Amino acid sequence: MKTPIDLAEYHEGLNAVPMPEKHYPMLHLNGEKELSFPEEGTMVVRFKRESQGKTERDGKTRYDAAICVKEILSVQSEAKESKEEERAEDALDRLRDEITKKY
Repeated sequence: MKTPIDLAEYHEGLNAVPMPEKHYPMLHLNGEKELSFPEEGTMVVRFKRESQGKTERDGKTRYDAAICVKEILSVQSEAKESKEEERAEDALDRLRDEITKKY
């Protein structure tokens, strides 16, 4: 993919003066491995597309896709980190090395 796809959708806010607010789709990760991520950053993943589709309703076209995240290849924080904290990418590299040693 040459250009990133901005997944933001705009919905009317619930304030007294409705203003469009950005909303993003959520990706939930869970499992037996401890996960630690920076509050904001860039992530590269390996995934498998499970499905994708296109629907038309009330004159609007919507697209959807279900992906299975198979591996997290790298994580880079966008915030300045303290030197005392382990960087997320270092933690993921350490976790990968620990798992690889078992097999």
